[in-house]
Amino acid sequence: MSTKTIHGNSQFQKPPSLRWTWESSGGQFHNEIDHIIFNRKYCLTDVSIVPNFYTGSDHRLLRAKFRFSRQRQAAKFTKKSPRTAINWDLYTPRRLLGRHRHGQHRRGILPLRAPSPR
Repeated sequence: MSTKTIHGNSQFQKPPSLRWTWESSGGQFHNEIDHIIFNRKYCLTDVSIVPNFYTGSDHRLLRAKFRFSRQRQAAKFTKKSPRTAINWDLYTPRRLLGRHRHGQHRRGILPLRAPSPR
């Protein structure tokens, strides 16, 4: 099965000091263990690490730069989700008070009972 994905880290030549993303606790070992996997080769323009960004971790921040065509790919991100319509008449004080009097505000909650003597 082919997924047609590319390993973004290996597409751009960087010096070894700008490739490692993880450092061992003693600082002896450096490995490249964080990766960018992408499915469109020509949209990815650069993959690099941010060398002077402290994350509080033993990993360094990995960043990728992308280029999208303005017509198709970028348009997918601009669609808005439909707004939820709220019927505010259901929340009038009279309705809420009526629900409280009839115990409907406690649906699904079992009443507390005193422990039975043995």
